[in-house]
Amino acid sequence: MEEIAAVDTVSTSLGGVINTKQIEELPLVSRNPMDLFYLQPGANRFTGGGRIDGLRGTTSNVTVEGIAATEPDLGSGATSTAAAVPIEAVSEYRVVTSSASAEYGRGAGAQVQVVYRSGTNDFHGSVFEFHRNKVLNANSFSNNRSSLPRPAFLRNQYGASFGGPIVKDKAFFYFTYEGIRQKTESSNNYMVYTPTAKAGTFRYYTRGANSVTLVDRNTGALLVPGSDIATIDLLTVDPTRLGKDPSGTFDRIVGPMPAPNNFDIGDGLNTAGYRMNSPNPTNENQVVIKGDYIISSAQRLSFSYALRKTTRVGTLMPNGLRATYNGGSSYPTAILALSSTLSPTWLNEFRIGGTQLRSTSVNPDPERFKPQGIVNFTGLGGPGRNHPANTGLMDVYTPVIYTLNNNSTWIHNVHSFRGGIDIRLSRDQLHYGDDYWSPVISTTNANNPANVPALPGLSSADRIRAQQITNDVTGTIGVIRQSYQANAANRFTPFEVKYLQLRAHEYGFFFQDTWKLKPNLTLNIGTRYEVIPPHFEAGGLFANPVGGIAGILGISGPLGPTKLGLAEDKGRKTYKTDWNNLAPSIGFNWDPSGNGEWSVGANYRLSYDRHYLTNTLFQIVGQEPPRTGNSVRLRARDLRRYPACSTRAPDTSIPVCLSDPRPSIEQVW
Repeated sequence: MEEIAAVDTVSTSLGGVINTKQIEELPLVSRNPMDLFYLQPGANRFTGGGRIDGLRGTTSNVTVEGIAATEPDLGSGATSTAAAVPIEAVSEYRVVTSSASAEYGRGAGAQVQVVYRSGTNDFHGSVFEFHRNKVLNANSFSNNRSSLPRPAFLRNQYGASFGGPIVKDKAFFYFTYEGIRQKTESSNNYMVYTPTAKAGTFRYYTRGANSVTLVDRNTGALLVPGSDIATIDLLTVDPTRLGKDPSGTFDRIVGPMPAPNNFDIGDGLNTAGYRMNSPNPTNENQVVIKGDYIISSAQRLSFSYALRKTTRVGTLMPNGLRATYNGGSSYPTAILALSSTLSPTWLNEFRIGGTQLRSTSVNPDPERFKPQGIVNFTGLGGPGRNHPANTGLMDVYTPVIYTLNNNSTWIHNVHSFRGGIDIRLSRDQLHYGDDYWSPVISTTNANNPANVPALPGLSSADRIRAQQITNDVTGTIGVIRQSYQANAANRFTPFEVKYLQLRAHEYGFFFQDTWKLKPNLTLNIGTRYEVIPPHFEAGGLFANPVGGIAGILGISGPLGPTKLGLAEDKGRKTYKTDWNNLAPSIGFNWDPSGNGEWSVGANYRLSYDRHYLTNTLFQIVGQEPPRTGNSVRLRARDLRRYPACSTRAPDTSIPVCLSDPRPSIEQVW
């Protein structure tokens, strides 16, 4: 049976080790071994994963089989890993929460280490399935009132593991598979137009502002006298925008939306809620294969391959589209390790490997793939209400982290010396559509107000609401936005997605001495040295303020208004490389009684945090509202493309499209 000493009388690190038996027996609803992090004192949750002692999540360092496993794109917390870690594949889970030795670098946060299981001379395996459903779940009050059933919840988590010898005493394998099939529903309440508003008639309360308190929350029946309700014909109130949307876009997008089924939101008379259950299925598969080969009594070679694949869909909207991207991601990981006993007192560990994120997200709206653009009807709340909230085209992320490290341990008398090198190379290929890849046409009233007179009894809030719905039903353009991407050093071009090639290198070296000064007193002395050059963009499209620090001081700075230009040497000189990143770690552990029942320790440690690769480098969005006093209407014919850009930004050779990127559209005075 595996045993762990109750009191550590050697190291100064705080944390814990959880072995195979504990991993199997501890209750984990998610069956995600990374959640074992929350058993540690000082651990807490945040959006990107676990963090320790109030530090940022990105200060933590996660390794699997000794190589970097922190998600390679943005970096996350201590519970997030790019490498697959199904619970049946984990042999040991170790966490150092504070007072880490010099061996552990890359931040002041938690150090999380995961080791995969290896095969033995005996065959071992397992088969499992965990099932959850909605039988014991209660329905929400809102769903009951709208006569909606309980949101579905069906989760099956199943898999198997098997390992043993390939050649007895020589070669071994261990294989793990885990699958998740989850069918859930989320209850969402969307803003929709009432049938009268959709037909172009605006209703308002003449004795005050519109409110859901004026109607029955379930049926919308008036709770006030009908004589107190007045109407406005939105199709004739403004002579510059007569009749319904001439392009038919309003009827095509908003027309099929259902009538309200609740009046919990909206103004009660023209806008209300449509509550619906949205199916949100999630599928995931994880595979881990580990092989070990005994080269000799002094050398052991190990190879591990892991893969995690997930698929996801966005929340369903009343018009049948998904509110956000549909897509999936896969995380392949490969690791090669060689352990060598060079002498009875000298052990060496060499590892090389990489982990990657391959993520593809596709906009579920087919309109986004057309160059003439899409129309957002602002009265319904804009993106996420009638078009997906992520209005971009397609995102493809393929970041990868390569790791090479070598650690040696030499025991000499009362000293245990340990030293090593850790090199990490990050390559982030980003190919993603901007929110305004093609024109996004919005009916925003603030940019082009409709002419709705100040009628008796019409409150100011309802007048603005009437103006906005007028723009919607008549198809009046408020603002058009489109992005021009800088995918080359000499031009901005429309109808291109962003393409970035981000790079980062890190080099770490350490040496430490665990000195058994007395049988009950141990000194831990070490230092770490880290070199982190500036990140750069391999294509040279790295934006930087012209004039450096003096150029980012805004309008009142010594160089005047801040201007952006291309950074020197692809961004490698945006800041100076720090060559003095020495990080000492000094501590002691004293066992006063000498019998291991209790100990006293202290530690001083310096560490250096790093920032992750940024995604936003050089982009300019052209934006041109219609002229004041003009009524720009949607027409049945498509919008033509924007004209080519001609003006150039100061201090750069890059043309920009901020001066007059007007779309060629018909204007009605």
